Amino acid sequence: MRINTNVSALNTHRILSQTNDSVARSIGRLSSGFRINSARDDAAGLAIANRFGADVRSLRVAQQNTTEANAMLQVAEGNTSTISDILSRMKELATQAASYNAESQTDKLDQEFQYLKSEIDRIVGSANYQGVALLDGSFEGTFQIGAANDGDDQLGISLNNGVASKIANLEASDLQGIDSLVWDADFLADADLGNYEISVSTSGTDLTFEITRDGTTIATGTGEAGEEITLKTSADDNVATLAVANDFGAPTDWGQGFSIEESMGGLGTTDLGLAEIGLSNNESAQEALTAIDGAIDTVNSFLGTIGATQNRLEYAAANIATTVENYSASESAIRDADMAFEMVNFTRNQIMQQAATAMLAQANFAPQSVLQLLG
Repeated sequence: MRINTNVSALNTHRILSQTNDSVARSIGRLSSGFRINSARDDAAGLAIANRFGADVRSLRVAQQNTTEANAMLQVAEGNTSTISDILSRMKELATQAASYNAESQTDKLDQEFQYLKSEIDRIVGSANYQGVALLDGSFEGTFQIGAANDGDDQLGISLNNGVASKIANLEASDLQGIDSLVWDADFLADADLGNYEISVSTSGTDLTFEITRDGTTIATGTGEAGEEITLKTSADDNVATLAVANDFGAPTDWGQGFSIEESMGGLGTTDLGLAEIGLSNNESAQEALTAIDGAIDTVNSFLGTIGATQNRLEYAAANIATTVENYSASESAIRDADMAFEMVNFTRNQIMQQAATAMLAQANFAPQSVLQLLG
């Protein structure tokens, strides 16, 4: 019998310490509702859960972004719808003024017509969302609708009625043997601004055209004189159509430089082609009808873009809501505590704690039997 080292008491104390720690963890999980309250509980799980949590918070902001973007588009739609109504009234006035029986009243009709034009420009000038102009053709932006930093998580919105592009310093009449030169609008919209060169080589009746920029081939096309020759990029995108004359001769001065100029169109009267029209007489009213029809088509196209973008935003918002739900479920599976399971553990650990405490008391009492030997 030994009294200096009570092995039973030390063993019981070790077990009691472990049980106390387990009880403390169970209390922490039951009180917080989390299975992971510190990194030592599950280091890898904590890292994954934190990533899910950050993504969920980011996605909720992205969901708000879609709501605000849709609100912005509704502002643009409201103003554009008003312009559409004004154009309908202008067409009524132009139709009336174009008739010979209204010849004596064209000045009165033109007065309202000009006021309506001014109202269109006023609406375009005042249409903005938090200081950002919407209808003057300058709006183009990207909205974050995801939790990552890549193109798939962004939605680009460009509110304009198309890209008005023109070629500077290069016309069909400037090119020997070219009857007409038609450039594809998409190519011009996507092309980097800068100087390009066009060259041609001949082999018998075969003609080969090439567009280069800084020595890099942009597009090529091959055909015969008298044909329409389509120039294509390496991705098989059409960039231009050349109508070649039958009497096409050997070129003497090719390699003329040209540049691309781009401008975004808005919904002002100048953009719509209405700035110079009026109803001063029957003839001008006839011209106004044609111009107004073109303006109405432009406005309808603009409204179509807004509607399509709004639909896309709605689908994006629905997808974000689903993603938030799934990410939250994934985070919960890792981080949250199973309360029933934790209660079972707590009850077991609590009983073990009480038993270990009682056994420690017994272990501490055992050495006292030595006193009986000492008489």
